[in-house]
Amino acid sequence: MPYIVQSPEGWFRDKQCDIYELAYGAPEDLWNRSKRKQNYYRARYRKDVKNLIWWLNRNLPTVEQSTLGPSEYSGYILGGPMMRVVDFDVASRETFEAYWPENQPWRIVVHSYDEWAQRIANVRLLSLPHTPAEPCLWWDTPSGFVLMSADNDGELLSLYDANWLLKKLCSDLPLAEQDAYPRGEYLPPRPSKALASDISLLVVGYGNLSEHPWSGDEYIADSQRMAALRVALGLTSAHCIREIVDDF
Repeated sequence: MPYIVQSPEGWFRDKQCDIYELAYGAPEDLWNRSKRKQNYYRARYRKDVKNLIWWLNRNLPTVEQSTLGPSEYSGYILGGPMMRVVDFDVASRETFEAYWPENQPWRIVVHSYDEWAQRIANVRLLSLPHTPAEPCLWWDTPSGFVLMSADNDGELLSLYDANWLLKKLCSDLPLAEQDAYPRGEYLPPRPSKALASDISLLVVGYGNLSEHPWSGDEYIADSQRMAALRVALGLTSAHCIREIVDDF
């Protein structure tokens, strides 16, 4: 049966604490080994998972166990859930580590909430018109265009992180939710790329045809809205722009 699997960033947004992943000690070169060895480790993994769940339920019955999917920054990934997570406090973590030392199949890998929070803290809303040399996220709202900067490394937030931050920075904005307004991203040329060009990319999301009806294709076809967006982004007729509808 289909079900929703939360991302690590979704955990950070909801719980605002570190993620304790239980990583399994399989050989790094497992997929280069013989089929017989791969089958052996698959069988051993299934047995070790059962032992882990039994031990957690018996010894730490009140500690939450979760399964998280891939990061929102990892691109398009096929496959199932990626990360087995236990919501340890200090005492339960000590209990776990006392029973499962480093030479056991399960070890704790900590994913830092503070690192994620610092990245979010580096992002800000931008004044209009924008500086075309810098990437940004944009929303076309009833109150006007809203632009959001990249982080300190020049990378844009994921759609979910961006909408979460937008609600905090624009609390008076009506319907500040994921699909409420036409939205997208602006990506200037990157000279460091091997196939660099002087063409900027203007991305418009696919749209929402149910609760808040808008269409990315229709938005790009609307010359009035696209002209207004170009002005907000500080783009002139001298800028070479490629306009696309994509999954944002």
